Amino acid sequence: MVSQGSTQSKRVYCDPSVLKNIQSAYQGAVLSHAASQTKLVQNEEEKGFPVYSTASGGYEAGGVQTGLAAGFKIEINGPLAATVHTHISGAGLPSSSTDNAAASSDKADTIAAVQSKADIYVISGQGLAVAATAANEAEVAKNVKWVIRGPNFGDWFKALKKQCQ
Repeated sequence: MVSQGSTQSKRVYCDPSVLKNIQSAYQGAVLSHAASQTKLVQNEEEKGFPVYSTASGGYEAGGVQTGLAAGFKIEINGPLAATVHTHISGAGLPSSSTDNAAASSDKADTIAAVQSKADIYVISGQGLAVAATAANEAEVAKNVKWVIRGPNFGDWFKALKKQCQ
């Protein structure tokens, strides 16, 4: 069963370029994870990409980038609307200052949402989750939620595309 969170009027994840990169990033991360067979989450490879605001009020995905889970930083080259990246291991939710691969209180998705003033989306086998930007990390962490969940990537991604039509 696929469950869906609340919908926004202009959902960044519904842009066709973002949907394409969600699939590409997830599949690439799964392949990297299988090839590396690492047991340490901080050594896992993450895939991610920026989403830019366009002059017409829409969104456009930047290129998929790769980095180690511990401190992965997506390079930004334009007006940032959001970032999207993978979490292949764990609960599939955005990391916090007390629970992250870097084991560091200053490296987390919830902190990035405050510093970048942009929503941080996490792709996993369980679904798509978001750490929505807010004034401080505690507020962001309190409001972390699933955009959509499912038993596996294929099921929730298919439901997300349908929701975006």
